[in-house]
Amino acid sequence: MGELKQNYYGSLCTEMYEILQEQAPQNELDFYLSYAEKGKKILEPLCGSGRFLVPFLERGFDISGMDLSGEMLAPGGTFVFAVDTVFDRCEEDSDYKVNVSVKTKEGYDLILKGKNHYDEKSQTQFSPSIYELYRGAELLQSETMDFQTHLYQYGEMDEYLRGCGFQSISVYSSYRKEPAVNDQCEMLIYECS
Repeated sequence: MGELKQNYYGSLCTEMYEILQEQAPQNELDFYLSYAEKGKKILEPLCGSGRFLVPFLERGFDISGMDLSGEMLAPGGTFVFAVDTVFDRCEEDSDYKVNVSVKTKEGYDLILKGKNHYDEKSQTQFSPSIYELYRGAELLQSETMDFQTHLYQYGEMDEYLRGCGFQSISVYSSYRKEPAVNDQCEMLIYECS
C-alpha cells in the first residue's frame, strides 16, 4: 500500500474516473452551458479530466481550468458551483466493500473498495478507499485514497460567499434551477454575482 493521501486522485482513481465518467451528464452540461457567453472568459476550478472543459472548448468558449485564484474571475461575472448536503451523507461501513468494478482497455479488472464514516460535529464525510488493478487473480497495483468531504447545511455557504464580496446569491436544489428551501436534497447549486 502506498502513502495515504487526503483528497488526492492517484493514477488508478483517475483511470476509474475516466472510465466511469468519460463524458459530462447532458443535463449538468446543459445547466452550466446556460451561463456561458461567447467573448467572455470562463474558469473551471478543479476541472479534472476535462469532461466539462472540453465540451465548452468544442463549442468555441474561452475557458481555462484548474485555477482557484480569485483574481482569475472576471468582474461582474457569475460564479456557479455545487456542494453536497448533509442529506447526502453515506451509510456507515465498518469494513471495506467493493463499490465498483470495471474493465480497463487492456482487459484488467480495476476495483474500488471503500467504506464511509460521517462525523456529525464537523459535518465531514470520511471515505477511505482502495483502488486495485488485477490481471486475473494477480494484483498488479494498489492505491489508497483518503477522501474527506464537508457536507453543507442549507444557508451555511451564504455567509462565506457574502464575505467574499458576492451580493447576489441564488441557491438551487437541482440542475433545473428549482429554488432550494432546505438541505433535504443531494446538493445545493449556487449562482453568485
